[in-house]
Amino acid sequence: MDRVSYYKSVMGEQVEDVTPIAGEVSIQVLAFNTEGLGVPCTMVTSGMSDRAMSIPAGSSASPRAELIWYTRASSRDYAVMLAWLAEYPFIDGTWLGHGHTVRWYKPLFEGSELHHYWLIPPLVTQHRKMPERVRVKGNPVHLWWVVPITIAELELRVREGTDALLDVFDRHDHP
Repeated sequence: MDRVSYYKSVMGEQVEDVTPIAGEVSIQVLAFNTEGLGVPCTMVTSGMSDRAMSIPAGSSASPRAELIWYTRASSRDYAVMLAWLAEYPFIDGTWLGHGHTVRWYKPLFEGSELHHYWLIPPLVTQHRKMPERVRVKGNPVHLWWVVPITIAELELRVREGTDALLDVFDRHDHP
């Protein structure tokens, strides 16, 4: 199954193409109304998995991935961030996968302390099944949830582990 068909099968019909610079980037950003899944809007990349990321030798990680961001509403600013993050591994000859963090050069939102993206498995169970259903050139395509975090949250995760940060999210009703 191709990725857009998969997206439509688990999210419904696409409501908007919010690609930051349509036709000038290889990464599309699509928005879906996913209120029925308990999340008002889901934005996903489409095109990141067309190129293989530079996975370290000996790693079992898949070189193919797409990104997902759960939001209250689609936003051009979010689309710019997602498109940049999806291009990042190809700019720097690196890769993105489970648990990785990437620092953004300024606060993600005006007045916030959020400076990092943290990549973890998607919130919605159906979205976690993408590697079972979508392959590109024989490689499973993983879908990574983009979660903005602060430096303090990043330090907690490094110091005490992923579960400690997820516990903080649970205590504060983060989805």
